[in-house]
Amino acid sequence: MDTGLSVPLYFWLIITINNIHNTAARRKGIITMRIFKKYSPAMIAKHVRTFFKGRLYIHGRGAYEFDKGAVLMPVGADDKHRDTVRELNSYIETSKT
Repeated sequence: MDTGLSVPLYFWLIITINNIHNTAARRKGIITMRIFKKYSPAMIAKHVRTFFKGRLYIHGRGAYEFDKGAVLMPVGADDKHRDTVRELNSYIETSKT
């Protein structure tokens, strides 16, 4: 696909359109869903702080919900889920300051 745009400009345009869409979705109360292919606490914490409410899925760890800038403990969570939620929430708290 040749758009005639340089590669950095093309990616900037896609990111800008996504940001506009996400801002409009937050105003309407639409819950976002994000899939993370790998477990990266910094990236996940940034997503949770940005969107405040939504759902996320981490390959190899499972599905989670977050609200008010914190990851919620899933119903019937096993040890792996509990450890992940604790780690993410502590990372969110330490990275706020």
